[in-house]
Amino acid sequence: MILGNDTFRLSNRTEIFGPMHGNEGVRFDGVAHNSTSSGVTCYNDPDTPGGGACERPGVWSGEWPGSEPYNTLLSNPVFLGGRNFPIPKIDFNSVTADLAYMKSEAQTSGEAAHYYGPSGAGYRGYRIEFKPTGYEITKVKTVDDKDSVTRVDTPSRISRSFPSKGLIFVEDNVWFNGKGVAGVKVETERMTIAVADLLGGSDPNIYIEDGAQYKNGGSGQEALGFIAEGSIGFPGDCQNTLTLHGALLAQKGAVQRAHYGSAYNKNKITIFGAIASKGRIGFGYTDGTGFQNRELLFDANLTVSPPPYFPTGTQYSIDLWEEL
Repeated sequence: MILGNDTFRLSNRTEIFGPMHGNEGVRFDGVAHNSTSSGVTCYNDPDTPGGGACERPGVWSGEWPGSEPYNTLLSNPVFLGGRNFPIPKIDFNSVTADLAYMKSEAQTSGEAAHYYGPSGAGYRGYRIEFKPTGYEITKVKTVDDKDSVTRVDTPSRISRSFPSKGLIFVEDNVWFNGKGVAGVKVETERMTIAVADLLGGSDPNIYIEDGAQYKNGGSGQEALGFIAEGSIGFPGDCQNTLTLHGALLAQKGAVQRAHYGSAYNKNKITIFGAIASKGRIGFGYTDGTGFQNRELLFDANLTVSPPPYFPTGTQYSIDLWEEL
């Protein structure tokens, strides 16, 4: 479910169905229904003031009312699938997309794959909004300090059918709106949205405004992938209850919700898929801000049928799954 290259911490409101691994230390206070592993014996936890170089074990929890960690909020032991550390670190580059190849495919495949270059001076990127049989893409003019779109360039909007090769490559930031819970259900589509600036500029990000759900969830008929050269985030005005079906990869940045303050708290995030993040993964903060509840479920179909062009890695595979 989760592959992290940096230390990460997930709160006592997080429930994970599927294996979780961090190359560095892992603090987990929720309920993990499968194995939790780390590539280190011990580490300096950035959230432990005054700690030394090795003050926490590779995998640990702050929930210790007894001899074993127990989450009283969710009424379960924390590590239902056990802890395993240290184990060999996973080469994060082994799951890094060949973005140059994807760009070439998008530029040379005609209508079978779609390419969008930089949005241009005066713009901040693009918004992609799913529709029942395709999508709309619109240039974004202004964004506030919470990464939320405040104005789009309506005349720039175009509507297109989903490309048959299942690839949309954008050389700029993207705000994605899949009309998650109440809107469009993705049916028998296999699609990857990738953002990267291979012209030497900054590392673009994907911002998830609202999620997307598979119509035949869990069947393997649909698959969505989101690849950002930078980060994958969730802006201040994202959906209050956000459900996203898909695989997420942040190549140089992180999969996380930024710290926007308590005025922008959201109720719940549910991800059915997988997460790979070079930077620190997080959906909330110790001051109580962010998503108040988090449910992360592994989509076992991704091991045999990932989204188009999505990297699967040469060293990382899921061989333990208990929550079918």
